[in-house]
Amino acid sequence: MSIETMTFVNVIGNYSYLNEFLYNLMNFKMFHIEKIKKTAYTKNFKILNEQNPHLNHFNKIKKIIENLKIEIKNEDFINFSFKDEYDENFLNDIYEKIMLNEKNKVEIIEKINNLKNSFNIVSHIKNFNSNIDVIFKANHIDVYFGKMPLENYSKLNELKDENFFFIPQDKDENFLWGFYISKKTETEKAMDILKEINFVEYKIASTLTGNPNLVKNNIIERINTLKDKLKELETENLKMKNENKLNILKSYYKLKILNDIYNYRKFALVDENKKFNICGFVPTSKLKIFNKIFNNTDEIVFEFLQNEKNKDYSPPVKLKTCKLFKPFEMYVLTYGVPQYGSINPSGFIGLIYSLIFGIMFGDCGQGLILFLAGLFAWKKKKNKLGLILTRCGISSIIFGFLFDSIFGFEGLLKNFWNMTKISSHLPFHLLKPSNSIPILIISCAIGMFLILISISINIFLNIKSKNFAQAIFSHNGLAGLLAYGGFVVASLFLILFKKNIFSPIFIVLIIIVPLVAVFFSIPLSNLLEKKSNLDKTKKEKFTISSAFFNMIDILLSYFTNTLSFLRIGGLALSHAALMLVVMKFAQMASFASPVVIIFGNAFVILLEGLIVSIQALRLIYYEIFSRFYKSNGKPFTPIKLDF
Repeated sequence: MSIETMTFVNVIGNYSYLNEFLYNLMNFKMFHIEKIKKTAYTKNFKILNEQNPHLNHFNKIKKIIENLKIEIKNEDFINFSFKDEYDENFLNDIYEKIMLNEKNKVEIIEKINNLKNSFNIVSHIKNFNSNIDVIFKANHIDVYFGKMPLENYSKLNELKDENFFFIPQDKDENFLWGFYISKKTETEKAMDILKEINFVEYKIASTLTGNPNLVKNNIIERINTLKDKLKELETENLKMKNENKLNILKSYYKLKILNDIYNYRKFALVDENKKFNICGFVPTSKLKIFNKIFNNTDEIVFEFLQNEKNKDYSPPVKLKTCKLFKPFEMYVLTYGVPQYGSINPSGFIGLIYSLIFGIMFGDCGQGLILFLAGLFAWKKKKNKLGLILTRCGISSIIFGFLFDSIFGFEGLLKNFWNMTKISSHLPFHLLKPSNSIPILIISCAIGMFLILISISINIFLNIKSKNFAQAIFSHNGLAGLLAYGGFVVASLFLILFKKNIFSPIFIVLIIIVPLVAVFFSIPLSNLLEKKSNLDKTKKEKFTISSAFFNMIDILLSYFTNTLSFLRIGGLALSHAALMLVVMKFAQMASFASPVVIIFGNAFVILLEGLIVSIQALRLIYYEIFSRFYKSNGKPFTPIKLDF
């Protein structure tokens, strides 16, 4: 498990071959293109300032595919070739037909919605059997139909004006519907009253004639007619789809490639002699394939540079992880892309995460449920978290076996453990009083071990990058390893073997001297790296006060980071305690105990599973990654065809 070694590739070729070259790179799927930097070598080259001539047609074909609801699959394009051309006349013709149908559909849907609104309005007319249009066409009165809050009806009654009156029609919990009628000579005053009573007017279309029941039937007939027209348009679209699908897909394939090519052409430089220049990175392990693709043409020449000879471009990072821990790359990349030349911690993180999760969620039955749920999430939804869940499920099964717990039932594996006689400490029942303290001690021991490994990794990475000052004097360097490691080893000797090795010599040499080195890490680093000859602005400043407070922070972090791992044992005990509560409730429920056990297990899986997932990730990010991980790399993003 490491980071792929990258080789820098510089390509010069004939301008006429540029599109085909980019197409081959997209098929290769392993070329990380770089924006070329201006150097003396490229001074005669200029950036391609051009517009994409295919963008308009590409947008048209996307619109066609969207409206005809054609599903795009990679296997649809297996038999197509980059050299195939698309029919521009065919594309324009079918686009016009599609857009006309779309326009008609929008208009019909709008009419249907308006008719539905009218139907809802007319439905509130309950006590009026005359023609609706007659009352609205009266010469001497203004008629308003709408609703107002129920409590405002009393205000209207208080007016008692013969020039205005209200005819109630319908009401619900909050509103009263009806006709508000006034003389045409009193329009302005009528509008003031309507505002005062919060009257909301609803217009009834003038095309709707007849009594309310006749109007509603008429609306239903119109809606049905419009729906039939919609079906006709859908049928016409379906016919176009079936008759032209092959040509549509062929046009999409060609235009998609041309559109992507023009997006990548901006990375190329071109000179007066019609030569193009493109550069980028290829994984060293894929160079043979790269050569095989491009060695058969005389249109281009290229040179390969290993990283030590490439001074202008920083290589991208492509993680190389075994399949077992491949899903945990997601957690690593979420924290940040590692620095090129460092290490890929995915395998280490995957192992630790699975181990911690299994301890905190140790149950054979529930682990099996997690495994199956993860398998389903990956197979059906292609969710990467599902693959992580399968690993965690397996770990839970293993620790559930060691804890002798199956869906909260303990002792089911008693006969097996009696037969094997592997150890007097197995199975390890978490709720056994004598095991409570040991599980917490084991949790701390795991934490100490992981912290020591993290510090060791940091030392290795700093030595690899020739940052010797950090490797030696940092609290996550050799000095910190000696001080923390010495204290841990001496403490374990005292607890496990009752042997005190905290002698004065041990304390001074193994603990105090390294801590003094950490305290004076800045001047010691300046001395080691010969920074004394640099300007004062470039030198790190050292003060006793800042070093003192920094040392307190470091000592506290050692202590709190170690105690933080107590949550492993704590959550393991809480998981067992929750299942004990479920079993107690099941005993109390008598005949309903199976239901209690099923729902209790489901509750614990959801609640405890979420908490354990978060806490395991928190330990990795804050207690482990923070000691050695530098997320200043850039991701490997190869150019490729993506349908």
